[in-house]
Amino acid sequence: MLKKLQTPLHNFRFNRTMEHKSLIVEWFRYDLKEDLDENITDFNERDLQLFQSYTVSNPVNFSGGKEYFTVSEGELPIEVELDLVPDSRLAFPEYLIIKPGYEIENGTAVSSIMQIALLDEKGAVNHKYDLPFGVIGRILHDANSI
Repeated sequence: MLKKLQTPLHNFRFNRTMEHKSLIVEWFRYDLKEDLDENITDFNERDLQLFQSYTVSNPVNFSGGKEYFTVSEGELPIEVELDLVPDSRLAFPEYLIIKPGYEIENGTAVSSIMQIALLDEKGAVNHKYDLPFGVIGRILHDANSI
C-alpha cells in the first residue's frame, strides 16, 4: 500500500493554455531517477511532511491549507507503462507531474500523463518546486463539482 496525499490544485498549465479550474488531486511520490523501472513510490514520512509543507506554503496553487489534506493508503494508481504519447481523444490529462524545473509542451496535443508548470493568478510561471523528488497526481474530480 502506498501513502498518498489528496489536495486541491489550480493555476497551472500542461501546454500553452492556463488552467484556473480547481481540481482535487491524489498525489504520490514520483522518483526523478531516469534509470528506475518504477518511478511511482511510497511517500515516506519525511517526504510526506516536505510535500505537505510545500502545499501549505503555496496557496496560489494549493488552497485550503491543512484542512484540505487527506492522507491515506492505497494501491499504485498506474499499473501499466506511463503513457506519454499524445491521444487526440483526450481533452485533459488524467495524471499530472510536478518536478523541479519544468518541460511544457507548447502544442495542443494531450497525453494521459503530462508535466505541469505552476503559475500565479495572472498566468505567469511561478514554478518554485524545489523538493528532491517529484510528485504525480491522479485527477479525482473538479473541486467545484462537490
